[in-house]
Amino acid sequence: MNWGLWKYDLPLVCGMLFDEDLLTHRTGLLACLSDGQGEWWLEVGPVTVLGGPDLNDLVRWCGIWADHWFSNLPPWNIRARLRDAGCPGPVMDTIAGTWSLGMRARRTLLQGMRRKVWLTALLELSDGDASDVFRVARRIAESGYRYAKIKTRGCRSESAVDLLRGIRKTLGPFCQVRVDFNASWSPDSVAEVICGALLPEQGLAPVMYLEDPLPPGGQADSALWPVPLALDTRAFLNQLIAPAICSRVQWGVWKPFVSWPVRFQMLQQGWSVTVSSACESGVGTAALAALALYGNIAPGAGLGSYQWLREDVLARRLPVADRPWADLRDLLVVSQSVVTDRLSLVQSG
Repeated sequence: MNWGLWKYDLPLVCGMLFDEDLLTHRTGLLACLSDGQGEWWLEVGPVTVLGGPDLNDLVRWCGIWADHWFSNLPPWNIRARLRDAGCPGPVMDTIAGTWSLGMRARRTLLQGMRRKVWLTALLELSDGDASDVFRVARRIAESGYRYAKIKTRGCRSESAVDLLRGIRKTLGPFCQVRVDFNASWSPDSVAEVICGALLPEQGLAPVMYLEDPLPPGGQADSALWPVPLALDTRAFLNQLIAPAICSRVQWGVWKPFVSWPVRFQMLQQGWSVTVSSACESGVGTAALAALALYGNIAPGAGLGSYQWLREDVLARRLPVADRPWADLRDLLVVSQSVVTDRLSLVQSG
C-alpha cells in the first residue's frame, strides 16, 4: 500500500472572484491511493483560498492523515496526531470529511451503483449584451433543467430587473431558480430587484431562495423578504449578515471543500441544505455528485463552477455541461482518468 499527494494549478477561463480575491488559477490537492483494490484518486479539502490554510500546511497535515490511515489507526488517534501537528479543528474536520467522501465515492463505483444526479445550471448576469444571457437561458430551458442558479455580481441592479424577469419567463414554471447576490449590492438595490423581478408570479420560474442578499452588516426591513433566504458556507461561518435577517434564512448552501462540518451547523439551525462546488478539479467535482446519496441534501447539485476551469486534471472533462442530470457512475469513472503530467507530486508514503 502506498499513497501520494499531488498539487494541481489549473487556469481559469478568466479572472474569477473567490471571496475578495481575484484569481486566474485554481490550486488544490489530490491524493492517489494504491492498495489491493487498485488505484484511486480523491480530492482533499479544505480549499486554500476562501480563508483556507496555506497549501504547505495542508500538504503536511494531509500527509499525516494518509500515512496513519494506511496504518489502520482509528480516526480519533489520527486526529490526535493532527492536533499535535498544529492542525486547527475545522481544517481537521474538513480533511476527514472530504477524505471520507472520496472513499465513499470509490465504494459506490466498486459496487456498480447507478444513480441519476440532478444538476443545477449556472447563469451569470452581465451588463453586456442581454441577448447572450437570454440565449443561455433558452438553452437551459430547452435542455430540461429543473434547477438554475443565477449569479448577479457582474450586473447593475438597474439592468438586473429586466434580465431576471426575462430569465424567469424563459425558464418557465417548472424550473426553480436560486438567485445569488454574492453580498455585493446595497440593501436598496436588493430591495429594488426583489420587488421588480423576484416576487411570485404565475407563469414565471419560482424563486427557490435568495443567497447572500446583503453585504456584511447590511440592514433591511424584514418585510422585504417574501422569498426564502440562503447563506453560503463563507457567509455563515463568518457571520456576514445581520441577526435580524439571519432569522429569516431557510437554506444553507454547503461547500464541502471549504468546510465539511458547516453542514451539521446549518441543519442544527433547521435549514434545508443544498450542495455547491468551489471550482474543484474533476476529481472533487465528481465526488460532490456522490452527496446525492446522502440524506438531508436537497436535489440539484450545484456543480456549475466546474465550467470556470479552462483546463482540468482529467483526460476528458466530466459530462456535466448542457444536461439537467448526470449518471453518478459515469462521473466517477471519468474522474479517475487523471493525467499526472498536469500535476506536481508534493509528498508520498
